[in-house]
Amino acid sequence: MTRRPLGSSIATWLLTGVLLAAATPAESIDLRFSGAQVNGTGDVTGLNGAYGVTVSPDGKQVYVAGELDNALAVFSRDPATGALTFVEVEHDTVGGVAGLKGAHAVVLSPDGAHVYVASSVADAVVVFSRDAASGALSFVETKRDNKGKVNGLNGAESVAVSPDGLHVYVAGRNDNAIAVFERDVASGMLTFVEEQRSGTGGVEGLLGAKSVAVSPDGAHVYAAGSLDDAVAVFGRDATTGKLTFVEAQREGANGITGLAGARAVTLSPDGADLYVAGATDDALAVFSRDAATGRLTFVEAQHDGAGGVNGLNGANAVAISPDGTYVYVTGSVDGALAVFQRDAATGALTFVEQKRNGVGGVAGLHGAAAVAVSPDGYSIYATGSTSDAVADFEVRRCSDGVLDPDEQCDDGNREDGDCCSSSCQLEPATTVCRPATGPCDVTELCTGSSPTCPADAFEPATFECRPAAGPCDEAELCTGTSSGCPVDTFKPATFECRPAAGDCDVAEACTGLSAACPSDRKRSGVCRPSAGSCDAAETCDGTSDSCPQDRSAPDGTPCDDGNTCTQNETCQQGGCVGGDQVGCNDGDACTVDTCDPLLGCVNQHLEGPAGVTCLCTGGLEPPTCQGQTLPPGVRGRFARACGLIQRAGAKTTRARMAKAARTLKAAANVASQAGRRGSISAQCAAALSSTLVDADVRAQRLAEIR
Repeated sequence: MTRRPLGSSIATWLLTGVLLAAATPAESIDLRFSGAQVNGTGDVTGLNGAYGVTVSPDGKQVYVAGELDNALAVFSRDPATGALTFVEVEHDTVGGVAGLKGAHAVVLSPDGAHVYVASSVADAVVVFSRDAASGALSFVETKRDNKGKVNGLNGAESVAVSPDGLHVYVAGRNDNAIAVFERDVASGMLTFVEEQRSGTGGVEGLLGAKSVAVSPDGAHVYAAGSLDDAVAVFGRDATTGKLTFVEAQREGANGITGLAGARAVTLSPDGADLYVAGATDDALAVFSRDAATGRLTFVEAQHDGAGGVNGLNGANAVAISPDGTYVYVTGSVDGALAVFQRDAATGALTFVEQKRNGVGGVAGLHGAAAVAVSPDGYSIYATGSTSDAVADFEVRRCSDGVLDPDEQCDDGNREDGDCCSSSCQLEPATTVCRPATGPCDVTELCTGSSPTCPADAFEPATFECRPAAGPCDEAELCTGTSSGCPVDTFKPATFECRPAAGDCDVAEACTGLSAACPSDRKRSGVCRPSAGSCDAAETCDGTSDSCPQDRSAPDGTPCDDGNTCTQNETCQQGGCVGGDQVGCNDGDACTVDTCDPLLGCVNQHLEGPAGVTCLCTGGLEPPTCQGQTLPPGVRGRFARACGLIQRAGAKTTRARMAKAARTLKAAANVASQAGRRGSISAQCAAALSSTLVDADVRAQRLAEIR
């Protein structure tokens, strides 16, 4: 069965071995007998006359004093079930051990390092060191009554350690006293400090002192006087451990009952209440405690056989659960363990049930003696001095994994948020039982009808788990099979993340390494070329997306309209207009003068006979030859050639044209020679030669045609 701790703070160890801890919420109890360790069964030994019992602060071991065996038995404890396994036994006079004769009570120091045993026959307190892992003991020393300065240990029946671990208190029944010792926390060894004896120094209520307890705050010490039917109250000096008598509460005084044969005393974990087992009264007396003064105020007494209470006949020992909710009392005559529920506000008790030896399978409680509660509150151990045994009871409560009638569920823990609450009730459908562990994990909620959290589920593959963080980031989708979002990826470097917003804007592309689009960039070159001589080319300004407004040249600006036949054009309202016609007259009567818009002036020479005749008619007077005397050979030959051309008839054209061509060629040669000799200028010679050669060529063509 799964077990969980019920208390959290160690307070003190008492005769009965009760571990006191901070209170936790109350709940109904289901106490069930688990088994008993009986002397002589298996390898168990040391339990003859089993009396005192205690549990180690870590809950790993249980120690039982065998009064008739003069021994201390050691058991290991299963923290899950509370079951005991015998480990070893320490016997009086064996292995150097001394002082265990009549071993009656046992307690551990708050740090769990040492074990102290009160022996009623040896009139001693015995000290052992404890192995924290195994629980095994090693004998340290024995303090005996009337040895050295020690006093007050005659009939020692109870031992308690202060919460700070600095002092040890022992009740000596026959000395009617409490012996005070200082404790060395390292070695566990004791140094006698003083004794408080009934009838001495105003001390009362200690006759037949059988039990001693220290308050959880360490401020006060309480002792049960069985022959005084009383409980004595002392103030404690935390430094020296010395005691100062405060008061004694007695049976019959101020309506007090239940203290006859007072045998055991213990305090609630919060220190608010004190409980005393009265063996003669078969009762449990309840007192409230003033934390400042330590004084007690009677609250009530629970008597065996009254109001349905049972199991208190021979009330012998008392222990309280670590959470302060339940009080357990052994009845030696009844051979029983009585269970009460405690009101934390008043300390008053309500009887719950009894577990009696031989009833319902319960064993080991014959002569029920001491009782102890485990630190987790789930195990109750009670000794049976006649049974020579220690009985083990388990507390079944919410969180033990067993469904009880008042529980809707029990998942073995006292945690909220898993669909079965810490009070073992189904949690509402709005309760988160499994938070999402990643962006693709679904948060599961309880159904309100089941104690288990629904199966873990994931977001579908269509769920966007990581939105794009920028124009160059890819939005990731869940896989549908994992709680984690896929690795962050980016758009490729070819992806255009910012298109050009105009003629002067540059289109940006992702880098493939970042979620952000690169910074916006602008062009700086020509964004609108000139559309003509009257149109200006526009250039980007480096800051704007748009090309500047189209601009024209100012009116009157010289321009070229592209027509070679015009000249002196000017810009007007963006257009190239106006201009004068180009003069193409070359002054040559033998040419037809025209103008081509692309080529310009075209001076086309007359073709055929007309062209040759025109040459002769125009004469041989090039402008470059004015003022110069032409060589006679040139002029004469030119005249003869023209005569041949003019006389050419239908039948004689070829021959005469051919002869005229030869004559013109000869004249051209003479002109060239004259230019070289300097008789005429080179320009004149060139012009003459050009004219004569042209005439020569034309004459030859006519000769060939005809």
